[in-house]
Amino acid sequence: EEAESSEIDEVISDTRKEENLVYLRTGVPYFKDFDDDEFYDLMDKAKLVTFEPGDIVMRQGMEGSVFYVIESGEVEITVKTAFEDPLTTPPDYLGAIINILGPHNYFGE
Repeated sequence: EEAESSEIDEVISDTRKEENLVYLRTGVPYFKDFDDDEFYDLMDKAKLVTFEPGDIVMRQGMEGSVFYVIESGEVEITVKTAFEDPLTTPPDYLGAIINILGPHNYFGE
């Protein structure tokens, strides 16, 4: 029964992976100019990363070098403004939420 469960998980995982690749290839404009070899070479280097609620993925003003595609969950995009007083603003304040991204949305630099 345990081996059967593992095989089912593997089939589901493979199906999900294939669905994600199809979406990335056809639904993300960033990849439209890649030929198949370039696209699949890049996907071979891609990593699945999991974040916990409250984790900071990127910080405003920091140089980025990663492109993220959201498979599940949500990401809040926040921005600090010039009107915030650095003396009274808590150091852990990330800014005002300007957008919430969900599955199949993407962001990065």
